[in-house]
Amino acid sequence: MKPFIVHTITADYICLPRFHHDGELTNYIKSPDVLRAVPIGKGIIDYKTFINTLKEIGYQGYIAYEMCEVLEGEDSIENLDRCAKEFLEYVEQFR
Repeated sequence: MKPFIVHTITADYICLPRFHHDGELTNYIKSPDVLRAVPIGKGIIDYKTFINTLKEIGYQGYIAYEMCEVLEGEDSIENLDRCAKEFLEYVEQFR
């Protein structure tokens, strides 16, 4: 796929377990996990391998950081700025 990659988008997530109460059984039943966006490198996606592989194949394009999901932390511009700065610092380590 090397010659076809012109842009890539990153986003990282953690899985948060959920349960719901079943009154008939007086029990909690597992529900599907919910994914919560977190700063890159702090979630379940192996971006070290991904970014190192991009580097290995000589990728010179952009790497975008998607922040359109609910991000862990407060709901503020400051939190978005902090996460964006963490992304830049994270990617910089692969130069």
